[in-house]
Amino acid sequence: MWGKTYDAIIKTFLSAESFLSSTGKKGANNRTPNCFELYGFDVMLDEKLEPWILEANLSPSLVFDTPLDFHIKASLLVDTFNLIGVKRFKR
Repeated sequence: MWGKTYDAIIKTFLSAESFLSSTGKKGANNRTPNCFELYGFDVMLDEKLEPWILEANLSPSLVFDTPLDFHIKASLLVDTFNLIGVKRFKR
């Protein structure tokens, strides 16, 4: 299931490559060389556990409305900071 989901996400990026490339170049003048983009994907699984991309967001909302939403988005931020090498500050 995860392999098919990753495949669907990669195909989505490939189908939007020219748009994402031009959008990234427009904003590159205002960014440092050490920047990244966070994309959000809404994926639905059918009865056969086949993934379907419902939408892809260039700037997903990180606002939370429920405890579950908070847990998911907090974990996302922790993973993102770990990936880019931000270390936890110890007082």
